[in-house]
Amino acid sequence: MIVAHLLLAAAIAALGAAAVRVACALSDDLLERVVATLPLAASAAALHALGLGLIALGTSPIALCVAAGLTWLAVARTVPAPDVGVGRQLADAWVSLGPPARLLVGAAAGAVLAWTAWLLRYPAYDFDNLSYHIPEVVTWVREGTPGSIEELVPGWAYGNFPVTNEVLLSWGSGLGRSFVWLTIWPSLMFCLLAASGWLGLRALRVPALAAALATAALCAAPMATSFQANGANSDFPALVWLVATAALCAAAVRARRAAILAAALLAGALAVGTKTTTAPLAAIALAMAFYELRSQLRPLARPMVLTGAAALVVGGTWYVRNLVQHGSPSWPFFPAPWGDPAPYLVHDDHTFFERPLASVRRFGDPGYVGDTFLGSLVLLAGAIAAAFVERTRAVVGAPAATALSVFLWSHAPDTGAPGPELNYRDAFFGAPRLLMPGVAAATLTVALAARAAAGRRARLWTVVLGAAGAIHLWQLFDLGYPKVPTPATPLAGALLGALAAFVFARVLPAVRLRRPHRGRTRPWLRLAIAAAAVVALATALALPAPGLVDRHARAGAPVSADAELIPWFEGPADDGRPIHSAPLLVSMLAGPYMEREVEVIPRREACPHIEARARSGWVVVSNFSTDALFGPSTTEGCVQSWKPVFEGAQNRVYDARSLPVR
Repeated sequence: MIVAHLLLAAAIAALGAAAVRVACALSDDLLERVVATLPLAASAAALHALGLGLIALGTSPIALCVAAGLTWLAVARTVPAPDVGVGRQLADAWVSLGPPARLLVGAAAGAVLAWTAWLLRYPAYDFDNLSYHIPEVVTWVREGTPGSIEELVPGWAYGNFPVTNEVLLSWGSGLGRSFVWLTIWPSLMFCLLAASGWLGLRALRVPALAAALATAALCAAPMATSFQANGANSDFPALVWLVATAALCAAAVRARRAAILAAALLAGALAVGTKTTTAPLAAIALAMAFYELRSQLRPLARPMVLTGAAALVVGGTWYVRNLVQHGSPSWPFFPAPWGDPAPYLVHDDHTFFERPLASVRRFGDPGYVGDTFLGSLVLLAGAIAAAFVERTRAVVGAPAATALSVFLWSHAPDTGAPGPELNYRDAFFGAPRLLMPGVAAATLTVALAARAAAGRRARLWTVVLGAAGAIHLWQLFDLGYPKVPTPATPLAGALLGALAAFVFARVLPAVRLRRPHRGRTRPWLRLAIAAAAVVALATALALPAPGLVDRHARAGAPVSADAELIPWFEGPADDGRPIHSAPLLVSMLAGPYMEREVEVIPRREACPHIEARARSGWVVVSNFSTDALFGPSTTEGCVQSWKPVFEGAQNRVYDARSLPVR
């Protein structure tokens, strides 16, 4: 599958180069260009996947690679090259750094690479990953229709959720035809979060130490990054796109350059298209920036309209579709009186506002607030205190945004403790993750308080940020295997990264690069360097792909019910026949290259149809029950008299040999 990963690397390079060219036209600042590049490239990727998906080519490696190449050609012909490119700016930035800063940059890069390598070595996915995030991607990769509504969990309207993140994952997975893109995506998001946090806070003139601590505190929050294990969760990317939106808005206002708002608008669309919880704060940040720079918008009317149209497709498709099909853009969470009712569920999703006392009592449950959210509570408390102590306009406005987030969260579904009608202990486990946009606003509030205060009070707010970050870091590593590595892994990566930076500075002394003369060989040299980089990236992506599914099975994630199935279907059952599963789609059985057909059995399917599935392929029935969440299923009753060809602790497998003789 090196060819597929070569196409993935080529598409990344093409869209990356196009996005960098556009970002250079929007801003002259290096960090602003870097932060703007990813939302520009991601928006183009989403548009390609959705557009080609209309003709069932949305995950075709050839079609997506050609689309990326055409995008690069179009941008290269219409957007002038910058006088000073990003490459030269990076070299100049390296020159300007002193030895300690270079070692710090190398250590940070090494730690991120080591953590990413660990994710590829131990790819553990949680329940949401395995029940609908990854199955959605795998189904779209097979059918070529990203964004289409698939009945992944019969009776549950996952297909009507905002799925921009899944579309982006299907873009990379369709090109590479493996689970590698799913696994490294959180690392890319982490890098963008760090860069965006620093950019936004420094644009708001937050002191360097407070900005660094605030960024680190948010990056280390276990509720945002790792408590749901790794892979395709949407909460973390939504938070990252929101922070990128706010950072680009702040940078545009500081530089008085409205063109940057184009990238901010796309980042906001990516955030809202990934998770509805980001919409209020993204709208506030964009509205304030557009209002502040309104005098500059008239000359930019045409590109802004085009950007707005792209943003509507990237982030608004799901809301428009729900409005047309069901009468409410936020269906099924908030159905309109004149539209379709919410789909039938056995239990009601209580809000925190409805059951505050019962919900607070759940805060002490193992694995909950005390283990994952304590640092975030420190930030929220700090934001409340800052509103009363530091009474500048900025410090009062940021707590207002935080309060708005908390208020909306308290009235959102699934944030309250379940009632007695649902005896499901983990139903309230993930509620605070929906509050992470408010935690980001609280972090900003405390950082602005550190800017506004002086003397001891400024140091106090800096200590609050440092304390929250330290608690987050402690709770992060306390999650343990297989959610996070031991501290030794990032520390070893940091040491190797610092050593690499030291050697690089010694072997290739940092000197200011002069613009080379333009000769006949220069374009060919650039092409050779680009080709070598693409091949190197493709190799790095292809190497971990073959055994990734097996490593997932051995990672031992507590919620993974497929661990015993994967080796069996790679052994005696490796015959290529389709696999039908109930009650959920066992997506990892698609194989390391997503080549095998996997399908979920509808919960109300008649027994003769299930028998037909067994005659033509395999029927997998998991022993764990989801009736409390999704309602009863007919599959269990249909296979009751069948003889399994494989029976494990969590699953049974049937085929034609299992059927009773008649």
